[in-house]
Amino acid sequence: FMSKIDQAKLKRLQKTYGVTESRDWPKYVEAERFLKMNIRRMQDIGLDRLPPQQILDLGSGAGYFLFVTRLLGHSGLGLDIDDCLLFEEMFKLFGLKRIIHRIEKFRPLPETGAQYDWITAFSISFADHMAEESWVVREWDYFLKDASRHLRHGGRLYLDRNPCRSVSFYSIVVAEFVLGRGG
Repeated sequence: FMSKIDQAKLKRLQKTYGVTESRDWPKYVEAERFLKMNIRRMQDIGLDRLPPQQILDLGSGAGYFLFVTRLLGHSGLGLDIDDCLLFEEMFKLFGLKRIIHRIEKFRPLPETGAQYDWITAFSISFADHMAEESWVVREWDYFLKDASRHLRHGGRLYLDRNPCRSVSFYSIVVAEFVLGRGG
């Protein structure tokens, strides 16, 4: 996977963004670390054993997941906010496409002109990271219904959440709701 990355451009990004004083998430220039992490993610959900799939990756960050899956024949689109120049440059380095969009309560996902086999999201929190509470059932119900509009028949949604400030991923009520929807 490393051999598929333009090493000169990666080194330039590492020199520019790989300092702790940078406010643009310097850890994301650690290509070997994030490639390994995203190879595991791809294997965990079984994309390494499937024919070509269309993927919409929410909160796509630097694009490592989409890069790894593309090298295995899948195609995808990233969706993220535009608050980190490093992420934009990493998407260019990987030759990936993304849409700028903030996921918010009761706001639909943008129209992309495509249907997807997978909608993925890793280490995400759609609520403010410093909030005491994350989304409640109402917000999750809206989001899941809206996301399903973008899935092909039989498509799958895979969400991997970051905890909120209270150090939990979700309340018992939200957990029961998600489990009741097949999560």
